[in-house]
Amino acid sequence: MTLLKRVLIVMLCIVLLCVISASAHSGRTDSNGGHYNHKTGEYHYHGTNTDYSDFFLILGGCLFILLIIFLVASNIWCAIDDKKQKKIDEQRKIEEQRRFEEEQRKIEEQRKIDEQKKIEEQKQFEEEKKKYSEMYADKDILSLCGCPEGTYIGKDGLPTTNSYGEYGKYTVYVPFSLPNNYKYHLNQYCCGSVLFPSNIVKHSEIMPCLRCAKNHSIDTSWYSEYIRIKQIKKYYDIP
Repeated sequence: MTLLKRVLIVMLCIVLLCVISASAHSGRTDSNGGHYNHKTGEYHYHGTNTDYSDFFLILGGCLFILLIIFLVASNIWCAIDDKKQKKIDEQRKIEEQRRFEEEQRKIEEQRKIDEQKKIEEQKQFEEEKKKYSEMYADKDILSLCGCPEGTYIGKDGLPTTNSYGEYGKYTVYVPFSLPNNYKYHLNQYCCGSVLFPSNIVKHSEIMPCLRCAKNHSIDTSWYSEYIRIKQIKKYYDIP
């Protein structure tokens, strides 16, 4: 129970007690139920000559006792209620602390798992780097991947030779918009189409033109190996 409720109850009980006390007071009347007015000297009655003073006195005493019992019971009830609320608050605090500790435990476990995973990944990285360093360190990638003689890698990273065409023997011609099912050409002016130079490694899975490149065949599988080794050396920082 809040402090405001307790104060209101006590005030109500005090007012009730005052009313009862006033009603039970005899007003200093004589046996006839009246008395003299000291200012005027006149004698007047307050009621009948029946004396109810004892009745009101007993009633007031009983109500006063009831008031005391009520106040004591109210305080006991408030104390019990406060104790229950305190117990509930303590239980809630314990539960919140338990949840907090559980969350912290999970966070710590996940941190250890992540740390262990990072250690394992670093260990695996070092092992792979050691393996690839033994294979590729300080070695020319073109010689490792079986690059054909006379072929080199241009500034754009594509294979090139010094023969005719922008990329030498790797030069092919394709439409600018690259429509579906397009074919690559060896003749820039084949079929009267507007064709643009490109590198065969970018179109190795495309069928050749049956008119100008029917029997054309060139091995570009080494270039895939070149790209793979180059990526490995870059990833593991191998010279």
